Amino acid sequence: GVPTQIALPHLEIRGEVYQPLSIFETFKEKFSNPRNLAAGALKQKVARKTKDYGLRFFAYDVLHRDFETQSEKMVLLQSLGFQPVEWKVLPSNADALQKLWENYLQRRGELDYENDGIVLKGEFVS
Repeated sequence: GVPTQIALPHLEIRGEVYQPLSIFETFKEKFSNPRNLAAGALKQKVARKTKDYGLRFFAYDVLHRDFETQSEKMVLLQSLGFQPVEWKVLPSNADALQKLWENYLQRRGELDYENDGIVLKGEFVS
């Protein structure tokens, strides 16, 4: 999920390194969880050994650029070759937002990565 070159200068990309649960299966005898394994793998003194752990990267932010919407930011990340975190345009009413949350809860167990929840970004008017 990380390109070897980026076409735009002066960018800072923020995201999260993770290990897919399907890959963790082969390491679970030696490590307590994928999060600790990923953190340890990134601290390897020999960088090419890190590749053996099958880590992935979700991008979720771009610094030093202005965006009118979150969607615009995610599209840029994808166009630069990053794997952006899953995102959706927020619905405009509470019922639709509740359905979005319920859909996430149904799919959560099928994801190939650990997940603490979702982040909502936007302006809400009461």
